[in-house]
Amino acid sequence: MRVMLRRITAGAAVVAGVGVSVVGGPVSAHAAMAPCGYGGITVKADGTGMWGTKRPGQWARHGAWIHNATKVKYGQAVFNLLIPQVNPWGVHLRGPAPSVGWRIGHSGAWHTAKVTSHPKGDGPYAFWDTGDIRTWSLSAGQSRYLDVRMSFHKGNNAAIYMSLLELGAVQCAGGADLLGMDDLYFSYKL
Repeated sequence: MRVMLRRITAGAAVVAGVGVSVVGGPVSAHAAMAPCGYGGITVKADGTGMWGTKRPGQWARHGAWIHNATKVKYGQAVFNLLIPQVNPWGVHLRGPAPSVGWRIGHSGAWHTAKVTSHPKGDGPYAFWDTGDIRTWSLSAGQSRYLDVRMSFHKGNNAAIYMSLLELGAVQCAGGADLLGMDDLYFSYKL
């Protein structure tokens, strides 16, 4: 989905040091008519659903509400979790790639995501990412909760690990069009 960041169709992408954000006001009503445009899926990180961890091997968790803002069904949603190795506060994150798991809802089965390291990055910063994960269908107007967990290893430093949750759909350029995104935060040893 790193490709998705280059294909934003509404709004402007800004790469500011370590993160990527979409600049502009709220998503317009036009997004509801353009199912493969940015805003087709809205993402809202759960402000009450974040847990940190203080020990290696334990899980930190954060979730987000995923909502189809269009009038069409997405046959298969796609998400990617991109974790910059420099957080928004300028802390360089060291050690091995964290382990990542995800599930739909608060009680579904947990799945493991393969995390890949990109030491040269897509610019000046290294990052880890899960690659595209094909998941569920999302009917018009439907919302689902995506619960994400991250576990750290010996060698990871104490920090807030910010990650960018990017959403797409297979029917939109094979998942390469960015339809929605938000930040998720995982606390380790803080």
